[in-house]
Amino acid sequence: MLWLNITRINVEVKFSPLKINKVGYPEDMSDIEINKTSMASGLLFWIVVLWTAVGAIALYFRDEIFEAKVGVAALCLYVFVQILLPRIASMRNPPGMQMLISASMISSQTIGRYLFLYKRFEHYDSIQHVLFGMLFSLLAVLLFYRLIPENNRKGYDIHPFVMAVFMIGVAMLLLIFWEFFEYVCDRIFLSDMQSWKQSNVSGLSDTMLDILMGLIGSMLTATLLAYYYAKNRSGFYMRIVAPFYRRRELAQNREILTLFSDNKMLSHKDVQDE
Repeated sequence: MLWLNITRINVEVKFSPLKINKVGYPEDMSDIEINKTSMASGLLFWIVVLWTAVGAIALYFRDEIFEAKVGVAALCLYVFVQILLPRIASMRNPPGMQMLISASMISSQTIGRYLFLYKRFEHYDSIQHVLFGMLFSLLAVLLFYRLIPENNRKGYDIHPFVMAVFMIGVAMLLLIFWEFFEYVCDRIFLSDMQSWKQSNVSGLSDTMLDILMGLIGSMLTATLLAYYYAKNRSGFYMRIVAPFYRRRELAQNREILTLFSDNKMLSHKDVQDE
């Protein structure tokens, strides 16, 4: 609430911690009750953790040692990406992104490997690589803005085509690293992640098809995001990027507003003393 006394030019500013919205952001999620989306994402996180852990233990006692090890490795990676990585990068992991990562974990590991869907359905692996390409493209956007100095991040302008190329490039790099990972696992643990046991040609075809599917997914996401960016740059930043930085920016804005309020209060007091 803002009150002005024109005759004495005094300003009294009262800020509610739930209504600081000077930069167009909604209320800080850390200052209000956890909403339904946050509760759902948190619940889903623990369901995935428990389901993956129990599945890995069950596979171990069924002598599916390699699948059990993959389950444990996937679980560690999942926890790292959901909790530790955002803290290391000084970012937030908003509920929407948490649920997206959880859904990817369920489809690729918890359901895909534990229920042997990769073997039961011929094109299940290709579908997963399309989804990975889409997810990696979104992560590329966050990496792009993370490399921009914080003071210039919101108003930074770049050609949409350049942004799309960056997203596709980062996504393809991550997909290639994933194929390297599969190759190493196949050579060390004698697994068949790249279908090399059927024939060398089959293994090569599987690898190239996986990369192609990932490229399709990344191109689709990059095209849609670049189009949105070209049409509404501020909306793109506020809806896609800002949620990952909102908590820190709100804290900084609250600090500025508090200083502003304190200075005005001191000025008011000085005028009254005079």
